[in-house]
Amino acid sequence: MTSIRSEQIHRASASILLPLINHLPKQRDALTSLVDIGCGPGHYTIALAKRGFPIVGVDHSAAMLYAARNKAPKLPWVRADVHALPLEDQSVDVAISTLSSHYWRDRAVAYRELRRVARHCLVEFTNCREYIEHFWLNRYFPKAMRRTAERFPTLEQLRQTLRHAGFCHVDLQPWFVPRPEQVTTPVDGFLYCAKYQPARYLDDDFREAIGTFVNDIEPGELNKGLQQLSQDIANGTIAAYIASIPQDVPDYLFIIAE
Repeated sequence: MTSIRSEQIHRASASILLPLINHLPKQRDALTSLVDIGCGPGHYTIALAKRGFPIVGVDHSAAMLYAARNKAPKLPWVRADVHALPLEDQSVDVAISTLSSHYWRDRAVAYRELRRVARHCLVEFTNCREYIEHFWLNRYFPKAMRRTAERFPTLEQLRQTLRHAGFCHVDLQPWFVPRPEQVTTPVDGFLYCAKYQPARYLDDDFREAIGTFVNDIEPGELNKGLQQLSQDIANGTIAAYIASIPQDVPDYLFIIAE
């Protein structure tokens, strides 16, 4: 689950927000209406609302919605389960989600619900097992990373689940963690956001915003991995390894399913 600490660190990163907006269908006479599934404390919901999109934030966590309402009390926030949404059929143009579906109990049921409520499509920022297996974090926290990877489907499982849910066209667009010099707004709050800044993983507060380090890791593995990572930062091993990672292997992906 998402920690309260993650609510304090997460922010809407332009490197995710802008491609998400670009993937939305363009309406001639009105802005696209949205429902943000698994909105958490509402960072992307609020950012999209500020850009004029009619949007509803949905999350199952009362704590996350409390934080969201405190920041934007005029926006509609709904506590609900993605597997049984209290929304009418085709009541919004697009369902969106950012790094939420790996917490869903039954992805097939959830996708059918999103197909039901969305008139046009689903736009989701997520990951798959194949991409996670390439993260350099596997060198230091192999058991925890394996647990995390198992929360995600393979690319083929993802395609099949979406098609069985009623989406006829599934487009998977790769996304790469930007280098620090490429962005003005830091990319925060998810597992591989510090791909090019390994020292950030040594910070307790930074790790407390990331599900793998909250839910999937044992103390012994954490301590051993941090010790080795610290040594490899000092001697330059990790910098060399990061530089050797193939540049054509994506880190995350956008789903555009219609």
